[in-house]
Amino acid sequence: MTYLPLAGGEFLCVATVLDCFSRKVAGWSIAGHMRTGLVTDALQTAASTRDGPADNEQWCTRLWELTTRREAQES
Repeated sequence: MTYLPLAGGEFLCVATVLDCFSRKVAGWSIAGHMRTGLVTDALQTAASTRDGPADNEQWCTRLWELTTRREAQES
């Protein structure tokens, strides 16, 4: 997570999720605050760009858990 200074003394916070294998940005979120929702939105964006874990594919267990829990709460 980092922040970008804007004119007038304001700033925007940016949270990114990186794919360690491809070294590409898998998800990101930008907001005017540093609350938990900024990071969970970035994680949700990253999870939505992926199909999910395959049998022989490594996956971040915590990310998968957060994603499925959030989807269950939304339904």
